[in-house]
Amino acid sequence: MFQQDDYVMHESAGVCRVAGVEERDFMQGEKRRYYILKPLHSPCDSIFVPVDGNIKMRNILTKEQANELVEKIPEIKAEWLDDDSAREQSYKDALASFDCYEWVKVVKSLYLRISERKQDGRKPLLMDEKYMAMAEDYLHGELSVALDIPLDKIRPYIARRIREADMDW
Repeated sequence: MFQQDDYVMHESAGVCRVAGVEERDFMQGEKRRYYILKPLHSPCDSIFVPVDGNIKMRNILTKEQANELVEKIPEIKAEWLDDDSAREQSYKDALASFDCYEWVKVVKSLYLRISERKQDGRKPLLMDEKYMAMAEDYLHGELSVALDIPLDKIRPYIARRIREADMDW
């Protein structure tokens, strides 16, 4: 069970702070216990999630786990599928996995693909941009909180750490 002031990753709202747990009667006479979540990077004020529900939630990475993930980014392999339908399904599966390493794969794969298309004078596919934004939102939101770095500073932080890792080789 999550505790008040825990930071959790919610399946659709991203990183949230658990503001509390209370009983509510949303279902006409059926009281249930709900987590009250405050999304950190979303315009939504509060989300009520049944404690006994089947909503995907997990604790966010610890600072140590987040640093380890950032260190491993250069080693995580980008994957590309030529079939648009299969590629989109792989993006959906990666996002639904709730696994930061899978999100990194999506971001790396799409970054390379979008850069390649731009170099060829072509626009990125809307589907690719959509999934890139979703994967980055989840990944950057979680790393921001875990590493206690403002959200707008995460991308430069990751880039700097990758450059530093390249220099160590």
